[in-house]
Parts: sequence; structure tokens; C-alpha cells
Amino acid sequence: PAPGDEDAAAAAAHDEFSPYFSGARPPRLMLTTTASPKARTFALLADILEVLPAATYYRRGGASMARLAAAAAKREFTHLLVLNEGPRGADSLLVAHLPCGPTARFRLTSVRLARNIPGHGRAVAGVSPELVLAGFTTRLGARVGRLLASLFPPAPAFKARQVATFHAQRDFIFFRHHRYIFEADAAKAKRQAGVREAAVTAAGGDGAAVRDALPPGVCARLQELGPRFTLRLSALYKGLLAGPGAETEWVATRAAKGAGANRRRFVL
Repeated sequence: PAPGDEDAAAAAAHDEFSPYFSGARPPRLMLTTTASPKARTFALLADILEVLPAATYYRRGGASMARLAAAAAKREFTHLLVLNEGPRGADSLLVAHLPCGPTARFRLTSVRLARNIPGHGRAVAGVSPELVLAGFTTRLGARVGRLLASLFPPAPAFKARQVATFHAQRDFIFFRHHRYIFEADAAKAKRQAGVREAAVTAAGGDGAAVRDALPPGVCARLQELGPRFTLRLSALYKGLLAGPGAETEWVATRAAKGAGANRRRFVL
């Protein structure tokens, strides 16, 4: 919730995700696909499993969404994620919070697998990344952000130096997965050596202590791990149903996307 929005803060304290944020219910994710996914969808699935340490893949077969949700809830999963695909591969992602919702449907675009990212690294399996949520400024945005945050264990493994980022901009949610790396920087070390010698000279007899206190030349850089993709919220439903007859919290309409729509007003 936005700073100062007391009503939103009070609602968030008692919403469906509050057990996760209090640590009472750690996430367990069931991840599945359409009935007969293509190889590219399986490749994306494998990349996503490396990002989400609490996720387990289950083959869907011909099970309906209602049957999947009931089976996942019975096995005490906290979320059900379904990768749906069109003629060109995965094109939407459904995220259902169990056992009673809400359920979000996202359009999935600009997918780039980890193997297709130049210079990509390999994520450490089973490690919970640090999570960065940016740009979720409205009440709907805060709710969607809390849903996405609840997919990750609340205690990240900082020593692994892996970061998952969801950045909302103009109602698009850009996902990136990085590792930050510390390494020696020769130019920085040379500059610091000059500063160190000047400090030693100024300190006189305490020069050794000053020399030990100054840090060596180190720089930080990012290495992308992948995958990368873009989400756009299509609808948010109150329960587990995601289709005709489902009770909606928000749904994208043609009027909101039409020529007369306000291009400066964003829902997230």
C-alpha cells in the first residue's frame, strides 16, 4: 500500500496473503501447463522452476482448472500456476491463490529463455532469491504485487546473491532474474592505492591502521540468469474460477484500451 493510505494498509493486514507475510504459511506452488505443451513451453517451465524454489511441476493431462485447484488445495499447496499456450508457444499465465483465491490472469509476451540470453549465468537450484517489486503504486497494483511476492519464500538466501525483479511500468510488468557479482577492479584499486598512501602519510605513526581500514578495489556487476518476460494483467478474480461467470475484482475492457482511453492513467 502507498505510504499514508491507512485503509489500504488495514485491508492488506487481513487479506488472503497476510499468513504468508506473517510467516504462518510458507509458499508451496503447483506449476503446470496446458494438456499438450510444446517443447518451448517446457523450456520456459524449466527456467521458471529455477526462479521459484517452492514450485513443483505436475503433468496436467486432461484435468480441468477446478479439478486442478481442488487437488492442489488437498495437497496443501498455496498456489496453482498454469502456463497456457497458443500457436506460438506460452502466451498467458494464470496464478491462483489457494484455497479460495484470488486468481490473476496475465498475458505473457516478450519471452526470452535463459539459454538465449548472451552471457547468461546459471541459477543455483533451490535457492530463494531476493525480491524487488517496483512501480506497484495503486491499490490494485499493491494487491497484484502482494500476490507475486507470495510466490517466493519470505527469507531470501542473501549469500547466493540472486535477485528476482518485477517492475511495473505503464501497466506492463517486466520480469528479470540476476546475480550480482563482486570482483576486483584494477583501475579502482589503483585509485584507492593513491588515497591509501596519502592517508598513511597524513596519519604518521598510525599509518598501518589506516592502511588496513581502507577497502581494496572492488566493483559490483550484474549477470542475467534468465528467463525474461513481460506480464500484463488481464483480469483479477475473487475466487478460483477464471472465466465466464466468475466474480471479478478487475478486468481489462476494450474501452480501457480504445482510442478514447486516457493514456496517462494506469491501473497498477
